[in-house]
Amino acid sequence: MTETWTVDPTREEEMEEGHTASWDATITLSGETDLTESRVLDFGCNRGGFLRRLYSLLPFQEGIGIDVASGSVEKAMQARGRLPITYIVCHNVEALPFQFDVAFSHEVIYLLPDLKDHAEKIASRLKPGGRYHIALSCHTANPLWPRWKELLRSHTHTPAYDYSPSAICVAFEKAGFEIESRPFGDAIDLSTMPHELEPWFPSLSSLEEFYRESFLLFSAARPRCK
Repeated sequence: MTETWTVDPTREEEMEEGHTASWDATITLSGETDLTESRVLDFGCNRGGFLRRLYSLLPFQEGIGIDVASGSVEKAMQARGRLPITYIVCHNVEALPFQFDVAFSHEVIYLLPDLKDHAEKIASRLKPGGRYHIALSCHTANPLWPRWKELLRSHTHTPAYDYSPSAICVAFEKAGFEIESRPFGDAIDLSTMPHELEPWFPSLSSLEEFYRESFLLFSAARPRCK
């Protein structure tokens, strides 16, 4: 366990603010339209902003956010207000005592040492017919990944792992999911994005290409029981 994911805790708030546009695109591309009777999981919730944003756009019955960073979870609990959301310090979704209708993760699974194990544990907590939507840009098909991996070593507390999009799909297929992936493309309004270039992007064109082509949404569905 750790207090925060980033070495510099002040970066947590900046990161949350910078993710709003990609959260909105994730919600749009997920195809979810009615969550009023759903229990929703945010795997790797950090400071909890995604579930609060989701509730403002698609109200749900109950939301659970889990993360290993205790300081970030504490901030999430302080910010939740009266929303039907609980944030928990937890590294093992399998330990949760209930199942979910829908799950999300945003830029998280590249931090996991075992994709197969993660897929199997998510499968154990999703109801038949449940969906898991994974937003990810930190993968080996992203031309910027070698650059980013080096930066992450000095900016964060958690090791990063090399996963290809095909490896992600295979891991979830072996766990019994039907999975598809697609780039975010025009779903993200680039005019709303923080145009921070160096050290993450060598040029404005590389930033634009990244959001159009390298940022992917994987949607994994657990088949319904026959």
